[in-house]
Amino acid sequence: MALRVLVGLCAVALACALAADAVGGSAGRARRFRPSIDPPRRFTVYSNPIDATGLRRASSTPVSALVGGRGRWSQRLANNVQMAAWYLEGAHNIPATTIHIADAYTDDLSGITHVYAQQVVEGLAVTNGLANVNIDSNGRVISSSESFAPDSQLIGSALSKSIQAARASATDSLRAAVGLLATTLSAGTDERSLANIVVSSAPGDLAGAATHTISGLPAALSPSGSCTAALELIRTSEGQVAPVWHIWLQQPGHWWNAHVNTDLGRVEALSDWAFGADASYRVLPRTVLSPDDGERQLLRGQSSSKASPQGWVTADVTTGNNVWAQSNPSGGDTWETNYRPRAHSGMMFDYPFDKAQEPTKYTDYAVTQLFYTVNLMHDLSYLYGFTEAAGNFQDVNFSGQGAGGDYVVAFAQDGSGMNNAMFLSPPDGQHGVMTMFLWNQTTPMRDGGLEQDIVIHEFTHGISNRLTGGPSNAD
Repeated sequence: MALRVLVGLCAVALACALAADAVGGSAGRARRFRPSIDPPRRFTVYSNPIDATGLRRASSTPVSALVGGRGRWSQRLANNVQMAAWYLEGAHNIPATTIHIADAYTDDLSGITHVYAQQVVEGLAVTNGLANVNIDSNGRVISSSESFAPDSQLIGSALSKSIQAARASATDSLRAAVGLLATTLSAGTDERSLANIVVSSAPGDLAGAATHTISGLPAALSPSGSCTAALELIRTSEGQVAPVWHIWLQQPGHWWNAHVNTDLGRVEALSDWAFGADASYRVLPRTVLSPDDGERQLLRGQSSSKASPQGWVTADVTTGNNVWAQSNPSGGDTWETNYRPRAHSGMMFDYPFDKAQEPTKYTDYAVTQLFYTVNLMHDLSYLYGFTEAAGNFQDVNFSGQGAGGDYVVAFAQDGSGMNNAMFLSPPDGQHGVMTMFLWNQTTPMRDGGLEQDIVIHEFTHGISNRLTGGPSNAD
């Protein structure tokens, strides 16, 4: 019981740590490259929650006009979304006409409603103009963050002219943007290979915006021959707002997410969705200890940008900078060539699971769950001080401190034992080894790697061994 309480507290701590990391960190939920755009963000926490009703303006826009096609909510959720809009107007002086509610939901456990908004100017999304308002179960604002561009960056005819020019010559403008992206990615294309691209358009989510499909691309740039794009705005590093083509381009092992300035002809931001936390995992979330305690969920964006700056996964299998997870039915000591599940399209680790079957029927899921839980513990312990300098388990130490080359080797369904689990923790610079056995005290057998409290217990042996006496002293 005490262990389960501890694990529950770990889950809360991790949630808080990752939330703070998301606000204060510079990296987003994809692997970032230079250039990268991260505008100033204002974060507010209210010790005394505020009632935004008093901030309502006579000219306030009804919530139905702010949500586009996402208005099928309960009355309570709709009321909280309206409260968030009033708050942004009254407390931050943000015009309602520039607010688009992108997402909203109420957490069943805490009763807190989380509302997410995007800035919209002349019908175009400001890609890094974002807001988040959190409302308690009594309809009061408890915290918020926002990075909307101020009016001083939006006023003037130059921006309107740039938007009109990009819209009027979409095909030529997109051809130039795709060519610049190809050069940035060293895709080996030239102007002639992009001369015959075809652009087709469809209505977008926002009024005035459109989604463009660019086809006829050379295979060296896009194996499918196509990519998609939308005209948006971005706050540049110089503090200006400029139109950009937001381009989504897939290549083997990559899903590029780029923003190309239509005025200056430069890439303003570039990230890769195929890396790091943007892999998806259908697993038990951090708040569910075992298959008996709740259902699996398809989770994305789980890593900490501070603890895992390049994300968790570095290929399309369960290997990464923090842990290599694999099955080990033979019980041997080698792991490099052991079996690992391969991600589906879109870097999705999603596999069937039926606890009424024997564990060998759901090995793919078992390895994925172990990979997920060990990575969670890596990030949590890092945020609370088990860093590279303190001797944590990582292949590459980005700070240059400590000894790298020692990611955790995690064996799922190991055949060398039964009804137990182990963690071997040699000095810093040598791999920690986690071994999860099957349990034969039930029919069908149980997989210890699906019990997150067991995995967390074993990982803490590695933490205590490295921290007691120093990273290089494992005795």
